[in-house]
Amino acid sequence: MPSSQEYDALATTMSFEEITDDKLNQNTLRSLKNDDLPGLWLCDSATICACEDDDDAGNYHPGSSEELGWLGHFAKRARFGVFGLSGDDTFKNCSERSIHAFFEDLGECSYSKVSLMVADLTGVADKLGPAMKKNSITEWEMEGCYMRAPEANYLFNAFQGMNSLEKLYFSYADGSDYYLDDGIMARGIPSLAACTAMRDLDLWCLDLGINSCAALSAVFPRMTSLQRLSLEGNLIDDNCVEDLVGGLAECEQLRQLDLNDNMISDDGLALMIEGLPSSVDDLSLRWNTITLARKLSLSRFKILNLSSNPLSPSRRSANLSLGRIGDEGAATLAESLRANHKLFRLSLGDGNITASGWNAFLPILCNTESVNAVHGSNHTLRCLKDYPCDVIPQNIKMLLKLNSDEDKRRVAAEKILQARRHLDLSSLIDKNLALLPYVVMWLERFAKSHNVLKLS
Repeated sequence: MPSSQEYDALATTMSFEEITDDKLNQNTLRSLKNDDLPGLWLCDSATICACEDDDDAGNYHPGSSEELGWLGHFAKRARFGVFGLSGDDTFKNCSERSIHAFFEDLGECSYSKVSLMVADLTGVADKLGPAMKKNSITEWEMEGCYMRAPEANYLFNAFQGMNSLEKLYFSYADGSDYYLDDGIMARGIPSLAACTAMRDLDLWCLDLGINSCAALSAVFPRMTSLQRLSLEGNLIDDNCVEDLVGGLAECEQLRQLDLNDNMISDDGLALMIEGLPSSVDDLSLRWNTITLARKLSLSRFKILNLSSNPLSPSRRSANLSLGRIGDEGAATLAESLRANHKLFRLSLGDGNITASGWNAFLPILCNTESVNAVHGSNHTLRCLKDYPCDVIPQNIKMLLKLNSDEDKRRVAAEKILQARRHLDLSSLIDKNLALLPYVVMWLERFAKSHNVLKLS
């Protein structure tokens, strides 16, 4: 394998075709030399890698130590958006010395995102930290990678110097080749305290439990910019929730919390209702153990997903997301929304709702019994998520669309004009003729944009 000086000399006389027979590798080296590469992806021969702009742009399959050395030579001082590593056998034909030299060269590059996808990090993880230290990494995603405790420790140590990191996605799939657990993660998580710019944090399927959640609780007060948190597919129960809520209390920019596929019951949900910062208005708790067996104040959220929970049939007053609820469940659900003026998205799963069930939403969205009843209808709900548009009746869709207007006074006025075409003005002015001109002006103003809406 040539030295750095020898690569410099050879690069002036050798063509890319002489350096490597692989056309993808040739194109990548050429782009690196011209400094016009959007991203650099190292893959094994069996892995398909893709950059955002071009399926082939930036892919490199090092077939030998020398090919890896050439990549490091042209990558030095290059600039690209993302460095990626994918495949179990990427460095199979490369010596330890060439791998070490490559990551030293990588440390001279400029990039802001790291993506490690289904990669074997044995013998690599300890080199990633030094290779990243000169860059302001803002995004780090890692999915399905082979690692044990030593590799996890190396990676978390790398995070200690990343105060620019804004987004972290860390997950792995279950299997005998994966060794992370609650204890390993609890030892690594404190390193994230340095990531004070964190806005988006995903820790999926890592067996996070009571120890990891306690560690996260201590880290969260440093992440005051955190806006979205997802801890899906872990071992989080109500005791863990208590720790998490305590740590998140100071994350006043947090809006979205995803705790799907855990072990949270009504007690954990109650803790979140009471303890989460008021900024959290989107909560997803699919595939937990929530029954809603007691009354809980769910109206604080704008978006709430409780689908695939064992919801109790004896507690129907506020089931905001159910699977196959049927017409009876739809009627109960609709009634629970009568006084709710915050929730705007409702997830119904596959629902199994017929026309009879849909009709229960009509008097909630627009109660035509009187002008006051129309005015007091639900003007907030705008989306019945997970239901295809061709299933929802047209009159319901039109009302949901009308509710999407942020000016709720205009929504109410439009519904009044459409639903009460022959208004009894006495109910509006309450025999006070001094208000009549204003009522007439009000009606004329909204009549200009009046479109007939059939509510039956």
